Amino acid sequence: MDDIADRFSFALECLFLFSSSISNFFRAGELLPILSWTYVVFVLLCLLSWSKIRQSRNFNMFTYPFSVFNLFIFITLQLSRLTNAQSLEAVTTSIQSGDSAQTADLSASPTSSGGVLVAGTTSSFRPIFTVPTDADSGATLIPNINDPEAVDAQTFCPGYNASNVERTTSGLTATLTLAREACNVYGTDIETLNLTVEYQSEDRLAVRLVPSNLGSSNSSQYLLPSEFVYQPTVNADAGMTSSFHCLETVRSPRPTVDFTKTMWAADIGNPIDYNLYGSYPFYLDTRYYEVDEATGNLMLVTSNETKATADYIAYSHGVYSRNAHGQEILLRPTNITWLLLGGSIDLYFYAGPTQPDVTTAFQTSAIRLPTMQQYSTFSYHQCRCSCANWSQLQEIVDDHERFGIPLEYVWVRLRKQ
Repeated sequence: MDDIADRFSFALECLFLFSSSISNFFRAGELLPILSWTYVVFVLLCLLSWSKIRQSRNFNMFTYPFSVFNLFIFITLQLSRLTNAQSLEAVTTSIQSGDSAQTADLSASPTSSGGVLVAGTTSSFRPIFTVPTDADSGATLIPNINDPEAVDAQTFCPGYNASNVERTTSGLTATLTLAREACNVYGTDIETLNLTVEYQSEDRLAVRLVPSNLGSSNSSQYLLPSEFVYQPTVNADAGMTSSFHCLETVRSPRPTVDFTKTMWAADIGNPIDYNLYGSYPFYLDTRYYEVDEATGNLMLVTSNETKATADYIAYSHGVYSRNAHGQEILLRPTNITWLLLGGSIDLYFYAGPTQPDVTTAFQTSAIRLPTMQQYSTFSYHQCRCSCANWSQLQEIVDDHERFGIPLEYVWVRLRKQ
């Protein structure tokens, strides 16, 4: 009978040691990772000595020193965890009640062990930084185009002179040097640039301008890596009133000739004439012509007044600016001006001549064709980013079922009220 009791006592003690050791390991890790591994080494040494002691004599429950020590550590860590939870609850209550004096007393500060000191007690809980809602709002500045006192770089700055012009198999290269003293209107002017012109295909021309003194220390300031944004290359077939659109913006399809488009991606919904989640620095220009019945010549239509019964001929072209910096596009009656905050000039001209030709060439050469998707991707997706709670989300799903609308995916982001 004594043998059975001894075995039961031994099994119960083993169970306690195993469970308490696992708990102590994780609790110690929350305070300091090295404590966990120090505890593991201690446990292994104790088990080694225990196996030798039990061979020499029998003893009752919790007579072995390691069991008593483990019980002490387990109770201590559990009491410490309870104290930290009570301190954190006190801090939360103080902040919610608006008691500024108490909040100052219970403020959290980092410790050398990587924890947080709350009300004089070290806690493993850490404050998590949250991006403020006004992060999308930039500084209030007057653009140069709206500032009457700003210098007009187009007339004041000297421009560049070309030298070392050489023809290549697909275009030409040249060195551009400042024509005279730098004006530095938009920062420090670069004295020497490298120009590369490539006829990349029968309907695409590439023009690149980069600083001549590029190296490992400054290349990332001017060059956009192709692994981030694909860069069109030379194809095998390479050889020697308008409608204007800039993606991604919600606006009228026919902007005025004094239209200025600012590209600065913002995490907002779909406001009219403001930036959205992303942008494509690409424009499509379509011009319409009438045919002179007497001569057969084409006459450009410059008026917004068109005839519904008239037969027009349209020609389109497009330009893609491969640049990831903030930029502005100025649409004026006779020209389009690109203003870039940084990077290099990396332009691709698409000759068309039709709108489908331009967009197809742009997609296949610059954007590239999309990855093959699973069948469910082409089903109905419901997206909403303003749900206040899970109940509103459930109402959306229930409404689809009630009205018999197929629903494959729900994309949602809960907003904190």
